[in-house]
Amino acid sequence: MRNVLQMVIVLNCLYFASSHAQSKPKPLPCAKVDLALIFDRSSSVSDDEQDAFIVQAVVDLSKMYQVSTEALQIAIGVFNGKPYTLTEFTGEQTEIESALQSFPDAMGSTSMLAAFALAKKLFSSEIQVQENRSTAKKILIVITDGEAYPAEYVSAGKIADQLKSGAWIQEVDEHAAANPVEIFMVSTMPKLHTIFDQSMSELATSASHFNHVDYSQLFSYLKTFDFCG
Repeated sequence: MRNVLQMVIVLNCLYFASSHAQSKPKPLPCAKVDLALIFDRSSSVSDDEQDAFIVQAVVDLSKMYQVSTEALQIAIGVFNGKPYTLTEFTGEQTEIESALQSFPDAMGSTSMLAAFALAKKLFSSEIQVQENRSTAKKILIVITDGEAYPAEYVSAGKIADQLKSGAWIQEVDEHAAANPVEIFMVSTMPKLHTIFDQSMSELATSASHFNHVDYSQLFSYLKTFDFCG
C-alpha cells in the first residue's frame, strides 16, 4: 500500500510538471514587435466589468508572449477628450500590470484625434530613447465604442495616414527607413457597429482593419494576431 501511495505521488508530480511545461509562455518567434494599446475612457464606456476584462486580457497576452526588451514591448494609453499615457513601450511585466491599475475614471467625450495623436507620440518617443526599436514591427489597436466627433476625423485620419505609411518615423529620424504601423480599429458596441463603420468613413482608409469585439472576448481576439506576419 505504501509503495502504491508513493507511486501515485510520483505520478502526480510528473503530471503537474508536464502540465506546467506545456503551459509555459513562449516568446514570439519573430525578433521585435511594438504593440500600442489605446483604450476609450469616455463616459459611455464606464463599466467596472469591462475594465476587468481589459486588465485580464492585456496581462494574459503579455504573459503568453513573454514581453521583454528584446522581443515584444507593449505601450498602453487611454483617451476621452484628452490623451493619457499609462505606460510607454516596455518589456517589463510588472510595469504593464502597474499601468493597468491606473486607469483614469471614465468621463467626457471620445476624441479620435487624441487617440491617434497619442499613438504617434508613443511610437515617436520610443525611437528617441530606444534606437534599436526603429525596425521593430509596429501594431496599433484602438478600442472604442465608436461615438466620436465627426469633425475630428479628417485631422485624425491625417495622423493615421502618417502612421500607416511609415512616414511618422522620419519626423524623429530623417535617415530612418519608413516603418508602417498596422492599425486596428475595434468597436465594442454591437448596436453601434453599423453606425461605427459608417460614421467613421473618414478614417476607414487610414486604418488597416475594422473589427467588432466584445470586451469579454478581448483576449481571444488578441490571441488571433499574427504579430510576426
